[in-house]
Amino acid sequence: MVRSMYSGVSGMRSHQTAMDTIGNNIANVNTYGFKGSRTTFSDIYYQSLRGASAASSTRGGVNHSQIGVGAQVRSVDLMMTRQSFTQTDMTMDVALDGEGFLQIMDADGNKYYTRAGQLNFDANGNLVDSKGNFVLGTNGDPFGKDPGSEKIQVNLGSVNPAAAKAEETIDGVLWTITAENTTDEGNVGISFVSDKSMPSNQECVAEVTDSGIVVRLNGNMKFTSDSDLSTKVNDAIKKACQEKTQSDHPAGNFTITSGLDWGSGLTGEELCNTSKKVTQGTISGTSADFTQKGYRIDSDGFGSKFGDNASVVGATDGTVTVKFTAGTKADPDNNVAYKAPVLTVEMKLGDVTYTGTTSSIAEGSQSLILYNPNDKTKNDYLTLKIPDISKYLDEDRIGFGLKEDGKTAYTQKDLTDELDVKNVGAANATDATKFELNVTASKQPEAHCLSSKTIVLSGGTKGGPQGIDSLTGVSIGTDGVISGQHSLLGDVILGRIDVAVFVNPSGLGEAGGTYFTSSPNTGGMTITKPGEKGSGQLVAGALEMSNVDLAREFTDMIKTQRGYQANGRIITVTDTMLEELVNLKR
Repeated sequence: MVRSMYSGVSGMRSHQTAMDTIGNNIANVNTYGFKGSRTTFSDIYYQSLRGASAASSTRGGVNHSQIGVGAQVRSVDLMMTRQSFTQTDMTMDVALDGEGFLQIMDADGNKYYTRAGQLNFDANGNLVDSKGNFVLGTNGDPFGKDPGSEKIQVNLGSVNPAAAKAEETIDGVLWTITAENTTDEGNVGISFVSDKSMPSNQECVAEVTDSGIVVRLNGNMKFTSDSDLSTKVNDAIKKACQEKTQSDHPAGNFTITSGLDWGSGLTGEELCNTSKKVTQGTISGTSADFTQKGYRIDSDGFGSKFGDNASVVGATDGTVTVKFTAGTKADPDNNVAYKAPVLTVEMKLGDVTYTGTTSSIAEGSQSLILYNPNDKTKNDYLTLKIPDISKYLDEDRIGFGLKEDGKTAYTQKDLTDELDVKNVGAANATDATKFELNVTASKQPEAHCLSSKTIVLSGGTKGGPQGIDSLTGVSIGTDGVISGQHSLLGDVILGRIDVAVFVNPSGLGEAGGTYFTSSPNTGGMTITKPGEKGSGQLVAGALEMSNVDLAREFTDMIKTQRGYQANGRIITVTDTMLEELVNLKR
């Protein structure tokens, strides 16, 4: 009876160990990279009451008669099954999609292995995990290097000091803005706007914020040169900074240059005007728009009258005037003056009327240039696409050109049909039923348009050694390569996370903190690039969850509880039996 009591004790002890394992698993159900364990039992040893004997010719064989003395914990197995990932959207979080472990080294040089990939860079540029221990791999550009187990540390070297600069081509004008001082605080955006409400004694006002600089130019006052504009802009920025921080702008003065012909000067409105817009559309009119005056081109291409001054408003943002006129030239063959057909288009936008005539159209061209007559530099213009009518016009013949046969001339009807102009030049102008001409604007007549975009300066730096704080972003590839983005150096390679693969990963020892240690039973270890030699690729922005299955753990908990309870009952019943034995004396 004493044996049964000790068997119950050993059973209770074994089940207590199993419950400890279950409790640890459940406690780590939300621990990233955690690997659960299981407890298995075995019997201990047996006391033989009778040995076994073989059968003979006169009697049968006899089996062993043995009594066991309880149970013991046979093993606590590490379950290395992989679990699904959770997306964290943290660029420095990584998970291994397959076999392998991240390499970790503490301050004392002890090496560990983990599946928990909560990584980051410390202030010194070292790649570390959430406990501050070093993550190992290949440092620097890994191209051509074998996988390794060295610390990964950001080392970008030094850069030369440089002043911030921007170059922008706006409406055909190249604007260049350069900061004075070598500092990254010169990497700002500068926006220009025109303000006609500014008082006459105020030429320029600036507003300096954390997001950039806004410069307001007096729309009514003239700026005479690049130097004049730079001086007034810098004075305004300096005043704004003094009022805000009692100091000048850290970038110093800004030098503004352009390819403008300043002439007698340009107002803030002319520099920043963005009010003029032209859209695609059709200009059209009716018979009421036409009057019978001017010259008309007869069917033979010579002489007489032509409809004139057809004013219409089309599907553009300005008033469009279409005029049919005739130019006088001598016929080189007969030395007689005739009238050649000319189409004149005027488009009024704001206070400017852009004008062009078909006499300036190159042969085969379908584009009519409308110039601003007040702009001597001819930088302000529209390009309008019209039907190809050049074949109908013959300046040498001073009239209509010849058809493909080289003999027959095109007629007024051919031209008016092409332009969709009905009955123009008819004996009775009221017979004109329709005028329609498709006109497409291919360029907006914006002046110098400084306000059309923000001019962003870049490349400014005080120079010197570049560390982790100079990176604008970091990313990790599936092959473990760590890339950084630098405002001056562009994309740089910082290193590669290499992984360890074990023949028997279940043989690893648990060291706490989701760390594992190698053991004599892990077999050979291979250091490799992620995705090679049986290892998994890295998944950035994700972490591997615990592989604890709560349903299984709760089921094991019930079985363990009942086993513990049954073993306790053995002790209780044995105690009752001993009590009956003692009572025999009474």
